Amino acid sequence: MAEKFYGITKALKDGYTLKTDSSGGGCRGAYLTKGGEEKKEYDSLMPNLREALIVLSLKYLAGEEGKQEDTYHYMTGDPNIRSNLDWWVWHGADFCAKYSEGYIVCNVSKRNGVKPLSSATTRTFCESFDKIEENMSQKTRKELQDILLGISH
Repeated sequence: MAEKFYGITKALKDGYTLKTDSSGGGCRGAYLTKGGEEKKEYDSLMPNLREALIVLSLKYLAGEEGKQEDTYHYMTGDPNIRSNLDWWVWHGADFCAKYSEGYIVCNVSKRNGVKPLSSATTRTFCESFDKIEENMSQKTRKELQDILLGISH
């Protein structure tokens, strides 16, 4: 069975960095940058994080560079949050991935946070993503909200 995020694994190995964000309308965005630049060379804007990542993976494999078409800008985010990771990104946290020394390294942290809330290092993006989702599912939404607000337990 092919990895559902094969295109992202390939992009990371090709030197891209994956980053995510949330639009004003609540859509989740996933994009690839290269060489430390903030220029979005490939991007995807979808109602939830998983869909954004799947579309980004397919776009990379198809070689479809550039920004989403203007017709996508009417979309709003999915109010049915799919996972704690999706909730975290929807609330403006950072989720990023890069390739380092033969491994895919994923981190989730508060916006511009230094210490990751969750981290995973595996051979494929799919494995890392699944580990991050599993780690995040062990936290309650209240715990995540407190972390976002800077309330310590």
